[in-house]
Amino acid sequence: ARDKALYQQPVSRLSVDELTHPDLITMAKVHQDPIVHADSFFRKIIERRRKKQLGAVPEKYLGIGKERDQEFAGILGIRMPGLHYTGSLADIPKELKADTLLKPTNSSDSRGAYYLFHERNIYSVQHSHTLRSWDEMIASIVSSLGEDAITTPNWQIQELVYEDDVHPARDIKFHTFYGQIGLILEARRHPTWQYAFFDERGTPADAGREHFPRFKDPAETVVDKGGLTNEQLDYARWLSQQIPAPYMRMDFLHTKDGLVFLEFSSAPGGSHTWSDEWDRRFGRYYLEAEMRLTDDLLSGKDYPGWREFMRLQTSPRKEPKEPDGVPRRDAIPDPRLRGPRRILTTLRRGLIPH
Repeated sequence: ARDKALYQQPVSRLSVDELTHPDLITMAKVHQDPIVHADSFFRKIIERRRKKQLGAVPEKYLGIGKERDQEFAGILGIRMPGLHYTGSLADIPKELKADTLLKPTNSSDSRGAYYLFHERNIYSVQHSHTLRSWDEMIASIVSSLGEDAITTPNWQIQELVYEDDVHPARDIKFHTFYGQIGLILEARRHPTWQYAFFDERGTPADAGREHFPRFKDPAETVVDKGGLTNEQLDYARWLSQQIPAPYMRMDFLHTKDGLVFLEFSSAPGGSHTWSDEWDRRFGRYYLEAEMRLTDDLLSGKDYPGWREFMRLQTSPRKEPKEPDGVPRRDAIPDPRLRGPRRILTTLRRGLIPH
C-alpha cells in the first residue's frame, strides 16, 4: 500500500501526454486505478474538431448557423420564437423594428444581437447598453462584426420573447451528454448581464468561468426557485438523444409558458476555460456518453428526425424567386413548417412536453 501511494502521488500530477505505456499497465492492471488523466472535455473538443477535418460527423450541420438549427428543431416539432424576416439590414420593414429581436444567423456569444424595443430604444445584448437610433446600432454592428456585416443577407428578425410583461426571457443553456445533463447555465441579459451555473440537480456550481457578473443571490434565478420542472429536464435529455453525437449544448429561453428553443452548439466558445474539476467531469461525461451512443447504435436505434434533417442538407434546394427569376433573400419559409408529419408522430408519441 505504501509503494502504491508513493507511485500514485507523482503520477497523478502528470498530464495524459506525459504518461508512458508502462504507467498505463501499472495503473489499470496492477493498481486497478481509474485513468482519470484521460478525462478532459477540452481534449475531446479538440479530437472532435480533428475528426471534422478528416470527414463528416453526425452534428456536422448543427451549431454553425441558426437557420439549420431551426430547421432541425422544426422537424422535431420544437417550439421556437416566431421568425418574421431573413435578409439584409437595409430591407427590414419598418413595422419589424419594434418589439423584435435582430440577430445574425452565423454569429455566437450574442455578437450582433439587439433587442428592438422600438427605433429609439435598441438594446445591445453583447455590450449591455441602450442605443437611441438605428444609425447608432449600425455603428455598433460595424464595431463588433465589421463593415461587411452591413450588406450581408444573413440577418434575422425574430419574435422578442418575454419572461414577464417587461423583461426579455432568460437563457437556459443545457450542456448535454447524450441523455445526461452535465451543467445548466442561466443567463439574464437585460437590464444587465448576470449568470449562474447549476448541476443536474439544480445545485449551484462553481465551474470556474467568470466572464460576466454572477447573480448576487442564486435565489434570484429561475433554476434555484425550482422554475425548471422534471418534465423539462427530461425533455432536454430526450432531445440530446435525437442526435447521434456524444455532446451538444442546447439553448432555450425560459418563459412562463415553458421553454422556447434557440440554437445548438457542438463546440461552445471558451471550452478551454472550465476549471480543472469541471474539465475532468465533462471529460468523463463525454466518455460515458460515447459508450451509451455506441450501445444504441449497435442495438439498431433509429434517429428519424436526424435522418430527415440530413436528407434535407444533402438534397438540392430550390430558392423562392421573384417574377423576374431573381432569388428572394427575404422569402425563407418558416423552418417549423418543414418535415413530414410522420416524423413528428414517430418522435412525439404524445409524451414530449412543450
